[in-house]
Amino acid sequence: MEFSADQLDALREIVNIAMGRAGDRLARLLGCFIELPVPIVRFVDAPDVREAIRSMVRIDGDVTAVRQAFSSVAPGECIVIYGDASVHELGDLVASDATEAGAPRNEVLLEITNLLVGACAGGIGEQLGQELSYSAPSIIVANARIDEVLDPANVPWRTALLLEVNFRIEGRTFLAHILMFWPESAVSRVRESLDGFLADLG
Repeated sequence: MEFSADQLDALREIVNIAMGRAGDRLARLLGCFIELPVPIVRFVDAPDVREAIRSMVRIDGDVTAVRQAFSSVAPGECIVIYGDASVHELGDLVASDATEAGAPRNEVLLEITNLLVGACAGGIGEQLGQELSYSAPSIIVANARIDEVLDPANVPWRTALLLEVNFRIEGRTFLAHILMFWPESAVSRVRESLDGFLADLG
């Protein structure tokens, strides 16, 4: 399951490029500057997933989480987590006729999630030579504690490659965390794609 140092460096570089694209799309939509911190890449076992999410996201209050799966040579899923303050702020941030007319908050969350996942996961897939298709985003918890996002007993894998990136708006409370999971069945395909990426660079 482990990656070589070269594979990890390549993955981080690929993620950074994809994050930049996603951040640019979000900045254009919201008309704000987006801060992009360093992504986190790690392996997580199913019994430890709750603690892993808690340590990465670090939100004390209630959260809303949206899930969106993607299919490719290496299929996986993304969970985007928004703190309660971010959820309330979205209505003011999204400048569109729909929101000005009073679009439901959930629709705005799904729209933002679809944008972030499409740009971030899509950017990673493109660089790895994988074409992705996506499920419709769906809210899995709303106004819940962070520990309720995923139940370790119900995750459909034993070990997963977990990638965490987040998007913060400068001068605002808005913060969105993207957790991207590749189950163990997809990790070998990710590794093969990274080897291909490195070979092309050489």
